[in-house]
Amino acid sequence: MRKFQTGIFVFLCMSMMCLSSCRKDTETGPNPFESQDDGLIETPTEAYQSEMLALINEVRSHESNCGGDVMAASAEVRWDSRLYAAALAHATSMHNKNYFSHQGDDGSDVATRVQRESYDWKYVGENIAFDFADVATVNTGFETSPTHCKVMNNAAYTEVGVANVGKYWVVVFAAHL
Repeated sequence: MRKFQTGIFVFLCMSMMCLSSCRKDTETGPNPFESQDDGLIETPTEAYQSEMLALINEVRSHESNCGGDVMAASAEVRWDSRLYAAALAHATSMHNKNYFSHQGDDGSDVATRVQRESYDWKYVGENIAFDFADVATVNTGFETSPTHCKVMNNAAYTEVGVANVGKYWVVVFAAHL
């Protein structure tokens, strides 16, 4: 039994060393965005962000049935780095503090988090998800949930930011004043 426990301990130590040496250092990596003309709206270059933006816009391009409420097709949303920053802050907080809620650990709501990023909004909404394996499954989850579907298809929203930290997904939709 002692030999088995020692073997498990060695295996775990080796696994941890491998994981720590294979870690992607995001603090010194390149900026994951390319600026657009106005400097405010940015285009995501990380694969999951580009894919999520495309999937959201695909859903918005046609009529959707959101739990019995039919939502007309709506215009595409554009990427906004401030909405991404608000989404990232909330996803990071939930991940680091192990909770799942639209309310931040500091009592904030999505409107407050968006205002912190200097985004003056007229309309704002948020979809959150936990434990989805990839962009396609989380987007399908949003599309098949009546409440999330209505947020995603709301024609009032013109911009979006999406963040994924660990198992936490946050999508922030908004429109300027």
